[in-house]
Amino acid sequence: MKKILFLFLILLLAACNAEKTPETQNDGQAAALMKDLDVAVQNKNWLQALQNADVLLARFPDSAEAKALKPRYEEIGKQAQAMQEERRLATLWDYQQVPVGKKTQFSAGIYSKPEMFAGEPSDLPPAARMIIRIHPEWGNSIYLVLAQSQFRCGSPCTMQISFDDGAYKTFPGLQADTGNGPALFIENEKAFYKALQTAKNIKIKVKGVPDLEYEVASYDAAKLGADFLDKKK
Repeated sequence: MKKILFLFLILLLAACNAEKTPETQNDGQAAALMKDLDVAVQNKNWLQALQNADVLLARFPDSAEAKALKPRYEEIGKQAQAMQEERRLATLWDYQQVPVGKKTQFSAGIYSKPEMFAGEPSDLPPAARMIIRIHPEWGNSIYLVLAQSQFRCGSPCTMQISFDDGAYKTFPGLQADTGNGPALFIENEKAFYKALQTAKNIKIKVKGVPDLEYEVASYDAAKLGADFLDKKK
């Protein structure tokens, strides 16, 4: 009787293992990947969704999940690329809050895009850093810190500025010295700031300085920490 029971258990175990064929295991893994993908899409985590989609198509190309995924793949890829670009743009801005006596200086800075040569970015350092600053004593200002050691602005000191490839407009400038190099303040800073908040790209032409371009789409006024257009300032 014990032998019969033992044989029965062996046969039952074999039957259970037979049910877990490579095909059924693959189906389960493909379904799990598809489930994770759908959750990522629902949460708008497009980079994770694209990663799951690539794994699913590479490992289980003949699965029902892969066939269902193919019509959605292009859109997932586009959304993932947009998310990656959004994250890249966000890293371009640097926000700082520095104590000045008992008060605080608020600032945001961004470097100009690298100069291009033969269609490729050069290894030269950025030509100028643009600073948005709210100083408790000196007031609100927007200025360029130039990489070059010497600079002489024309008289009158002006610059040509274009927002999102629109027509260039003349802004008066004011040259200054940071102690480590020349700076150029953008006069009529309130008009410039208003345009900056909705712009994606800003181009600036100044005599004696390489043409400047800034990718400003990710600027976040809330991260500045204070209202630049506050009428009290």
